[in-house]
Amino acid sequence: RRQRVEAGVIQGAVKFAEPNRASFFDFSDQGVATAWSIDLSETLAYRAEARLSESRQDRQGLETCDLTTSSPPTSCDVVLIPSFQEDDYTDFSFRSGLDGQLGEHLTVAAYYGLGRLVFKDSAEKDYEGPVLDVDSRVLLGQAFSIRLRAGRRAYPSFFNVANFFVSEQAAVSFIYKTPRRLTITLGASRQSNAYKDPIVTDLDGNPQTGRDQDGNDRLPDPAAGFLPGVLRLDRIERLEGRVEFIFIPSRLSAYVEVTDERRESNLSFAQFDRRTVAVGLRFGWFPSESRGI
Repeated sequence: RRQRVEAGVIQGAVKFAEPNRASFFDFSDQGVATAWSIDLSETLAYRAEARLSESRQDRQGLETCDLTTSSPPTSCDVVLIPSFQEDDYTDFSFRSGLDGQLGEHLTVAAYYGLGRLVFKDSAEKDYEGPVLDVDSRVLLGQAFSIRLRAGRRAYPSFFNVANFFVSEQAAVSFIYKTPRRLTITLGASRQSNAYKDPIVTDLDGNPQTGRDQDGNDRLPDPAAGFLPGVLRLDRIERLEGRVEFIFIPSRLSAYVEVTDERRESNLSFAQFDRRTVAVGLRFGWFPSESRGI
């Protein structure tokens, strides 16, 4: 049986043009990754992967403006909201599973393992728990297929009273490939993000108890959901539609994609509805093209 060993270096960075006004923060990653696999058959392999990285986030603060005084706003009182979370963390994960084709009509990549996030010098919780990643496709004839996905893992949080959140998600997509190189995809997904650190401050990082700088008692804001001990929980539902024209199979295509997203939360500021329309051009080498988009 053929075996493979892979190893690589992780090096990445994201920077925003106006970091003090962005919803997220600049960050960088450095680390290593390795994988081992063995063929179980001509179309199916067992694969194990491990990853270790160090990440640093530049969390000097976030500028906000009071824009309610005029429309359109003519001035902005900038307030710098400090972040009380540690910037650096270590991300370790190990997972293993099956990757390949089971029979003529089922393609699957199913992995299960352990993930760990360790935040340096932080009073909030670290994460250690299971990770799951399942991506399968059922072929129903030459043109039609169904893609099923499910996953669970923890992500670092930009919410200033929690180190991380645990995301669980499931999705289904219906894919139709016309004889004229046109692919139509309709999909739906549901996701929950659970934050594991209870609220102890307000959104600006101020303690929920005690007095402010003017000597007034600080009171929680029930309307915003910022009550001491509350665990933030977000639920996201998405509907997606995509049309893609393939100029060169696995090499070049153009697409239009529309996504409707509804986000509900037990914190009112985190609730919103959003529609995204994207037009793009894909080019390169797509080795997983046979599994759909």
